[in-house]
Amino acid sequence: MNGLVGSGMSMTTCPTCNKAISNNAFQCPHCGEPNTPGAIRERNRERALRNKEAREQEEEEANAWIGGIFVVIIVFICVYACS
Repeated sequence: MNGLVGSGMSMTTCPTCNKAISNNAFQCPHCGEPNTPGAIRERNRERALRNKEAREQEEEEANAWIGGIFVVIIVFICVYACS
C-alpha cells in the first residue's frame, strides 16, 4: 500500500508539474513549488490578472475591427456620394 489509498489524505495537483501532492504539503515534493495559503493566493491573483489582461486585449482587438469596418463603410459612402 502506498499510504495514499484509504488514508483520508486530501490531494491536489501541483500547478507547476501537474503531479499529485497532499493539500497539507508546504511545497511540492517533485518540483519544490510552494503550496502555502499565501503562495496559492498569489498564484490565483496572478492568474486572475493574466485573464483580465487577455480579456482586455481581446476587447481592444474587437474594437479595432469595428473601427476598421466603420472606416471602410464611411469611405464607400463618400465614394458613392461623390460619383
